[in-house]
Amino acid sequence: MKLKLFSILCLLQFSNFAFSQTENAQLGDLQFQTIRGFIRDKESQRFIVGARISIENSSLTDTTHADGSFTIKMVPLGRQNLIVEAKNYKL
Repeated sequence: MKLKLFSILCLLQFSNFAFSQTENAQLGDLQFQTIRGFIRDKESQRFIVGARISIENSSLTDTTHADGSFTIKMVPLGRQNLIVEAKNYKL
């Protein structure tokens, strides 16, 4: 039983490793990155839910979750400008 459980855990760990490797893979000569972060209110330090984060001059976008987090995958490697839009906020 312990050996079976260990094998399953190893398989899951390997799958996660393999997935993360392909997530940041190359496509031809292009390399990609993942941008992750959190959006908070400066004064209250509360997370802002539903804010829209996008990469400038791109269709790549995400919306913040309940914990204020966002993830944008397959972003071309290099510096990027983020655009943040949130209801009732002036940025």
